[in-house]
Amino acid sequence: MLKPISLKKKIIIFRGGAIGDFILTLPAIAAIREHFKNYQINLFANSNVADLAEEYVDQLFHLDSSRFSKLFTNTKSPEPDLADLFSNTELVISYLSDPKGVFHNNIKSMTNSQIIQCQPKPDESNNIHAADFYLSPLKALGITPSDKTPRITINYTQPLTPKPDNPCVAFHPGSGSKKKNWPIECWLELIKSIRDKTNWHLIGICGEAEAHLIPLLSKFMDPQRFHLFNNLKLKDLAIKLSSADIYIGHDSGITHLAAAIGLKGIVLWAKSNYVVWHPVSKKFNTLFLNDNNYLKPEIVLQELQNLITPP
Repeated sequence: MLKPISLKKKIIIFRGGAIGDFILTLPAIAAIREHFKNYQINLFANSNVADLAEEYVDQLFHLDSSRFSKLFTNTKSPEPDLADLFSNTELVISYLSDPKGVFHNNIKSMTNSQIIQCQPKPDESNNIHAADFYLSPLKALGITPSDKTPRITINYTQPLTPKPDNPCVAFHPGSGSKKKNWPIECWLELIKSIRDKTNWHLIGICGEAEAHLIPLLSKFMDPQRFHLFNNLKLKDLAIKLSSADIYIGHDSGITHLAAAIGLKGIVLWAKSNYVVWHPVSKKFNTLFLNDNNYLKPEIVLQELQNLITPP
């Protein structure tokens, strides 16, 4: 006689947002995993970031798939296949923007479970770090984690491996906003100094916003010591970054990624709220740009040298 199948109770988490927002929510996702050890944890997140949380959840769903579009539209009755996803669910935690309650009402039509609606972004005027803000709704569940650091574990099977006696510096010269960026002229001067004055390897990281910089950056590089990666998937990028000794970048999702995989680094900080958005890592130093986003490249080079070879 067959034994009845025992189905685990489920907790479903919804998280949209940009790369940095998602990474700063990882401590909350990790805390849910730790607190609810005997539950199945399912995560709905955008396809570009979902894999970064795979160590904390049992099943991933791509929130930006057309399959789930009806979760965000007024509908009289749920699709059967969507309703099945919520069977045996005890708790839904949403970090989605839902000003008109459409998403909430659709979820309520498919499950009687408790729904915790969290704000997708902190109010910066409160000066509470984003990671703490995303953790705060979990207090109602009795979750008060001591570790508030985003952590992403990397599979080291395919890292780029520079010569062990030559330090490797990874850099990302962009961000989600030009107002956060150190001028490209300063980046080029720094790269030229690294090329001419050190034996360091360089890993350049570019996304769609920085694609136009690739020919310019390449002109200043020693091809024997320079690797440029463009538009990699984030998990693949994390593997490449793991080969670096030091990372340097702006207030960006890639900077939070570098911090979360445990790199030492420098963040060049311009006009965003530092208290709310700084990388959560004791291995990161901050250099603040002036009102014109300027900082002498030689100061940045010296800071890199101090991290690579502490005085």
